[in-house]
Amino acid sequence: MPYNGLHSDIAARTRPYGGIFAKHRPIYTDHGIFIHYDPFGVKDMADGANKFIANLSYSRGESTRHTGVTPIFRYLYQAGYEWLGAEQIYGPEDIIMSALRGTSRAYGKKDFGSLHAMQWGSQPFTDPKHSLRFFLSLAVAYIHGSSHINTEEGLWTDEYSNDRYTKAGKEHLYAQHRMLDYIETHSRIGELKTEIAVMIGRNDAWKTFGRTSLWSQKGDKWAFNKAMESFDLLKAFYPENNLDYCSTDGLFTTTPYGLVDILPIEASSEVMNRYKTLIFLGWNTFDNADFIRIKKFVEQGGTLLLGAVHLNSELQPHIPAKFPEYDLVIQTLLGNDYKSYKTKTIIPLGKGSIIYYPENVYPADDLIKERYVEDMKNIASNITSKELEKGWIKPSQNIDFAVWDSDKFRTLYLLNVDWKSAHPSQQAKLVLKNHEFNIDVERYAITTLRCHAHIAAMMDGNTSDILSISQENEQCIIICQTTGEDTICVFNGLTGKQESRKINSPGIHLIEF
Repeated sequence: MPYNGLHSDIAARTRPYGGIFAKHRPIYTDHGIFIHYDPFGVKDMADGANKFIANLSYSRGESTRHTGVTPIFRYLYQAGYEWLGAEQIYGPEDIIMSALRGTSRAYGKKDFGSLHAMQWGSQPFTDPKHSLRFFLSLAVAYIHGSSHINTEEGLWTDEYSNDRYTKAGKEHLYAQHRMLDYIETHSRIGELKTEIAVMIGRNDAWKTFGRTSLWSQKGDKWAFNKAMESFDLLKAFYPENNLDYCSTDGLFTTTPYGLVDILPIEASSEVMNRYKTLIFLGWNTFDNADFIRIKKFVEQGGTLLLGAVHLNSELQPHIPAKFPEYDLVIQTLLGNDYKSYKTKTIIPLGKGSIIYYPENVYPADDLIKERYVEDMKNIASNITSKELEKGWIKPSQNIDFAVWDSDKFRTLYLLNVDWKSAHPSQQAKLVLKNHEFNIDVERYAITTLRCHAHIAAMMDGNTSDILSISQENEQCIIICQTTGEDTICVFNGLTGKQESRKINSPGIHLIEF
């Protein structure tokens, strides 16, 4: 094995740690010689996580930044990386960004980024719709909070020698400049509003990049299973995302309830308490300290949705879940007689409540799947129903939206994710106070609504923005900036009235309604 090309002992001697071809020497065992990892070396789920972290740490070298295409970001932080990014246009964009954001919050990282690929799953580069998908990928990253947005190869050329001077290249430059112009003329104010956290449990091996074995291990017990499949229930929140493989279909989705976070269970109480609901789906190895924090979360008013399988002390993935021997925190959470429950039980605790499924099956199992999804949707509906007065988007076909709140105003970011049809725009439904308004959402744009009290306002132009909304007596005063001629549209949630005004010059404008 000393001359196995890029992965030989000799080649490894001359390579640094870190990078796409890290300093990995062949692994010599009594059951074979392997590259990168031993596919027979993992004992159980905890061992799989530990070995994976050790492998990442060993190969990291001096690197401090890494991008990835699956939601396993927590293990990269644990391996010592300081900054992480999502590799986009490879898989379900909203889901991967939700996992990156939730994990970064759990690990106290304010900044995280995105790398936008130009080939592989998104190819061919010359597809007339490729540049639109590229724009959508940039825009999804922005509304999810990406602080560093990078394009693979800087749009100079791709792996198939398509450069920026070709027809397709110029279309991609247009998309990139549309996004850059928007970013340079708008402020992303406040904080992204996510009130639901879907939990990633301890020792979880879920990924969205194919349905291969857990921890890349050989053997029947490591086959893709119901614990991993249960993350498919994320489609309750991101219905068109494809959680299976790399494809143009399933990259983008509507967001009927806005955005959610995907949060590692080791998150602190401070992080957990920013949410109103915690939802368990996939694998979790029970840890007493985790559920002490979760119990406090419920007592303070949170809602918890989980099943018996999420209180699992069994580390083997093919053996049915079992409760831990030391279960005092479970008793205080679910009641002393929790082992006797036969059907779904709602348990009040402090100011909050737990929705508990005692069946020893994961949420993807047909025995409970339909009811579990219904509970997820009901929880989300109850949360969003309280937001309508401040400005919200009703479930709208082909519309992805995010909500950012600040002391100044609420901002609604809307994306038209229909890249397939010939329609240049899609319609969203804005709800404000007691009235609904139709909003046209164009392609190659982030439609931006600024909301304050009973007023929402938006500009037509890509490089115009609302700077402030205030009221004096019965008059609404809006200050906006433009880079040329534009139109401002104002929606009144008290009267249901919608007004537009033409602006004829660039600059800062004070407009009274």
